Amino acid sequence: MSRSHLRLEKGCFLGKEVLKNRLQAIVNQIIDEYYSIDKNERSSYHVLLLIAEHWKKINIEEFHSTTDYYTVLAKTTDLLLKGFAYNEGACCCKIINDQPVIISQMSKSNGIRATIFVIETDVQEAMLMCNQVKSYLEKMSTTNHLYVSICSLIDGNVYKLYDRK
Repeated sequence: MSRSHLRLEKGCFLGKEVLKNRLQAIVNQIIDEYYSIDKNERSSYHVLLLIAEHWKKINIEEFHSTTDYYTVLAKTTDLLLKGFAYNEGACCCKIINDQPVIISQMSKSNGIRATIFVIETDVQEAMLMCNQVKSYLEKMSTTNHLYVSICSLIDGNVYKLYDRK
């Protein structure tokens, strides 16, 4: 299935923006709850449990088709699992401009890595988020390296900002 067939179109009763916002709220809850678990107990199993628990809040009829529903669920699950594994050493999750930002220290480069998962974004929105996170992190740390990643769950794009001083 090509990406052009994946749509968050108006279903039975919700429009695209409302559905997108609801999906983003669920992803934010999953991230927040995952990082509230003790670091030694975090696992892929816990991610799957959280997704199963929260995804029940979404009605399949809100999507254009059953295929779209399961495609969005599969892509979200896949990228969250990969993202949490990649950020395994993350020290915390901060809320910056209503978005949970996963923050981890990078021991080799004395840097900070920040990751944000969004349902859908474009280049302009991603750069705006990157710059907001950069400004926030620069205020709280004097690190030499800053890496910010914005991961778009629907299309799989990752927008990155690298800042080396």
